[in-house]
Amino acid sequence: MNILYEADILERKIDGKRTLYRIKDPQVFDLIRLVDSMALEQISHLAEAGRILEKSLNNGR
Repeated sequence: MNILYEADILERKIDGKRTLYRIKDPQVFDLIRLVDSMALEQISHLAEAGRILEKSLNNGR
């Protein structure tokens, strides 16, 4: 968390013994959604490639 704070991505509020963090720029959430979407698309492609390979291997028996 401290790295993100030092990178000016998070704000920090110390409340007694607790430290509360908050994302400074809401566009970070857009970035997270974009990366998540891209990762899911890649996983989908890999799963499809796995199905094709498995089908090919099973047909070669």
